[in-house]
Amino acid sequence: MEVFLTITFVGLGSLAQLFFLPQIMSILRCTNGASGVSLTAWGFWTFDAFMAIFYAWLVNGDGYFIFMCVLTFLGCIAVFSLALYKRIHYKRVHHMRE
Repeated sequence: MEVFLTITFVGLGSLAQLFFLPQIMSILRCTNGASGVSLTAWGFWTFDAFMAIFYAWLVNGDGYFIFMCVLTFLGCIAVFSLALYKRIHYKRVHHMRE
């Protein structure tokens, strides 16, 4: 049972990382500074995922759990960073036009 749960956890967790892609693609296509993306929410989720890595590493110690936490953090930081970049770039470009 433990092996089944481990395989399922890692498999579904890895698959879940693909669900960051629609958000990333939406940000990349966005022409209005990714205004539909909440930097507050994604910033919090990124920080939460970062803290989960430390919990997994220092308290839990399970390699699979650590790996999944790192993948989640990478997805969150990708969304947050891209949205922040688009927001800053949009404001700079539009501020220069004024």
